[in-house]
Amino acid sequence: MLAQTIPVSTILLTRNSMASLARYFASMQSIEDIIVLDGGSTDGTQELVRRQPNCRLYQQDKIFLDHQGYIKDFSGVRNQGYALARHPWILCIDADEEMSESLLAQIREIVAQAEPAIYYVRRRFTLNGKMVVVLGGSTSDQVRLFHRSCVTGCVRPVHERLDILPGSPRKYLDADIIVPLGTASSLRRKYDRYLAIEVMASDTIAFRRWFRWIFLRNIVAIMRRIMVIVAVRLIPATGPRYPLRLEWEQIRYSWLLLVRCCPIKFF
Repeated sequence: MLAQTIPVSTILLTRNSMASLARYFASMQSIEDIIVLDGGSTDGTQELVRRQPNCRLYQQDKIFLDHQGYIKDFSGVRNQGYALARHPWILCIDADEEMSESLLAQIREIVAQAEPAIYYVRRRFTLNGKMVVVLGGSTSDQVRLFHRSCVTGCVRPVHERLDILPGSPRKYLDADIIVPLGTASSLRRKYDRYLAIEVMASDTIAFRRWFRWIFLRNIVAIMRRIMVIVAVRLIPATGPRYPLRLEWEQIRYSWLLLVRCCPIKFF
């Protein structure tokens, strides 16, 4: 056990993740139990993980992988990791993200208090080491710390979410997860895999459900993103903006999702 570590477990999904792992591990030295579920890395990821004193390495269960070895059920792999956790507190930080010092301090205090709850944390994007300029309310909050007594596990094969038990306290942390922005090509590869999973899951979807839960939501998402693109460039603040090529990949994903999942093939 590392000195002054925080008694929480975290699940790390990897597949050829060397490009970002040095930053990830540098920010996670205080975390006591990192469960790494690898999908067959060949770039040295597994060797690097084995050298980390707070990591345990396992292979992703093949039942949750497709014929190419990519994850087809993210909730299944997440739940595989939760079953291996040594601690009741679970922290969720991905391989391409970093912990901030303020977040570590708040997590340490929460775990010491030992009051089960669900905690939302905001993500802040960076470009070349500088914070990307955002609108006041446009940072994205996600559940990133939770007590296992408050959830049953993850649901949905992609864009997985926690199944939170009724009555579980929900709170917000005033701290950041740092997300260095990647390339448009890497984002497209990820989104294309997500699309394949979404389309497979929607094979039997009814038109009414598609219209309500896929069409309307994604049309709204596209319109909102276009408005944010314009608005954020009007803010009189210094600093980089979210790159247009990455904005386009998110718009493209939303559009292709509503088209390819449509039960009536108009397109």
